Amino acid sequence: MNVSLRDIKKDINSSEDILVFFRKNKLGGKYYRDLIKKYISDEFGINSFTTISEYDNSGDIHINLKNICIQDLKHEDYKIIDEVIDINDVIIRERYFRSGLDYYKAHKLIIKCSKFFIDLFKEKKCKLIIGQPVDNYVMDIMTRIAAYYNIYYYGLCKFIYSDYVRITTKGEINKIREVNDEEIIKFKNRLSIFNKNIFYNSKFNIYKSIIASYIKYKLKCIYHYFILHKLLGKLEYDFISVSAQVYNKSIINTLKTSILFNNRINDIKTNKQKSIYIPLHYFPEGTTEYWIKDSNKCTYYPYLTRVVNRLSKHGFNIYIKEHPAQYLKRDYKYLKDIGEIKNVVLLSPFINTSEIVKYFNNVLIWNGTTGLEFLAKKLNVYKACDGYYTEEIPCIDDLIYSTEKTSEWDDSKINIVISNILSGTTKCE
Repeated sequence: MNVSLRDIKKDINSSEDILVFFRKNKLGGKYYRDLIKKYISDEFGINSFTTISEYDNSGDIHINLKNICIQDLKHEDYKIIDEVIDINDVIIRERYFRSGLDYYKAHKLIIKCSKFFIDLFKEKKCKLIIGQPVDNYVMDIMTRIAAYYNIYYYGLCKFIYSDYVRITTKGEINKIREVNDEEIIKFKNRLSIFNKNIFYNSKFNIYKSIIASYIKYKLKCIYHYFILHKLLGKLEYDFISVSAQVYNKSIINTLKTSILFNNRINDIKTNKQKSIYIPLHYFPEGTTEYWIKDSNKCTYYPYLTRVVNRLSKHGFNIYIKEHPAQYLKRDYKYLKDIGEIKNVVLLSPFINTSEIVKYFNNVLIWNGTTGLEFLAKKLNVYKACDGYYTEEIPCIDDLIYSTEKTSEWDDSKINIVISNILSGTTKCE
């Protein structure tokens, strides 16, 4: 149901019309709990509503899949599942299913989760669910079943700068307001001068997070996975999926990975027309798994390797920079495969984009902030696949077969892209 939240606000008249989904438990999800509550209060004038969560004592309704039995499903339930749940699509987009669960166990969880929401939405006559953008199979199934019952779902998430919040389900632009020229120009200027955004972190904090991530991973393996999931049988997402999330999981992996990203700005020797910059995405994460429309490309590494290999065979120099938040946390085997491709250089994650743009005319994106920063500089931006703002962005073929091409972006075209993006955001303090 591709309907703007702006268009359905008039139908929200009471607290009974809204169901609020809390992705995390009370301790881990305080920022988004406060953000969602404030948004509903400001936009709808509603301060009391029913909440739902996977975690005990974190919502009025507990999504407890442990209590769902396969034999409880009726023929009518399976008919709904067959109609609205593309099981193979759910599996390929879910990092936990891809990385560590056999097909039959994944299938069983999907059926149990579907049954829970079918029963819930038969009884709960709400009109709108507000939470965060879809980031796992539970949320994916919830939104699909909700749509079957004509219930809308919208998620709130952080967006580039701290004074903006995006409103989206799976990355789509949901136009909720008109954006004036002054705001567009101001936003574009912030991009072009590389204003510090929400993803900025100092080198010291990045290294500190690497150590903290290792400790956190080991503790979660013991408590969340082995005690809560394996011993007590809990099926809450954060308990079952520890090994599939981004952590520094191995000291050996950290040491091997640290050798790869040592190329500095002085190591860039580039013919601008035959070189391309590729910033790695933070992965796995919903912005790739659920925001990329093509399920053959949302798993990232296979298609990334394919694209890099193709560029190499066409004589391009490919410069790849690690996402600072994932430095030394990405699995070495993926980086090794890419790094061994001819003409590939892996850059230090500590090189600022403000320096990168001095050396490159071309950038390849899936989604992400870097594409917008290159656009603001009127440089060439190409897409590997369709993302949330890439409709007007040329695909990689345009670069491969038109290497002399220079950017055709002018202010009016850039302003349209930025206006569309900002129309799906709300300003916050």
